[in-house]
Amino acid sequence: LIILIILSAFAVKRYIDNILVNVLEKRIGLLMFSIPNDSNPFGTGTGKTTTAVTILNHYLVERTRAIVKGDMELKDDLAVFVKATELQNLFNGQFRGTNDMKEKSAIKYYNLKEKLKRTELVVFDDMATRGSKISEAFEEELYEILDYRSTSENGTTICTSNVSIEGIRECLGERIASRLARMETRPLSRF
Repeated sequence: LIILIILSAFAVKRYIDNILVNVLEKRIGLLMFSIPNDSNPFGTGTGKTTTAVTILNHYLVERTRAIVKGDMELKDDLAVFVKATELQNLFNGQFRGTNDMKEKSAIKYYNLKEKLKRTELVVFDDMATRGSKISEAFEEELYEILDYRSTSENGTTICTSNVSIEGIRECLGERIASRLARMETRPLSRF
């Protein structure tokens, strides 16, 4: 479950006040994007990444407290932050350079892909920032990760983007957009 939302400070506070329940039980993910306007035509620099990292850090603090108190078990992969462009570059690296470079990229990519599937909280930063349609092969890979995360009990996903869900659909494809849009929407303006 992911909620499409442009967050206000109040919404962020409500989310982190009950972070363990929101991430582990309700599995409420977030898609944070900016609405471009005359003063900010690209929707950049509005605090989406800072907010996502703040949520991730708060989750780690609360999860650690629960582990120390004995209320929860320690797991290998509690949270991970990944730039979507770096994930795509790592995927593309399997097909570029020397055979040794391709092999190293493939190993790194598939290790990261498995980590993204099993991690409790994943932040994908800057989804659809390149402004052009991704390759069919990478679309399949990204869809597999997001679909797995949205249909299994494995975790919650937070995504940031400088484009709306329509822009995500244009760049990342209908299936990925549907995984991110299968949610309740509450348009709020800026942070």
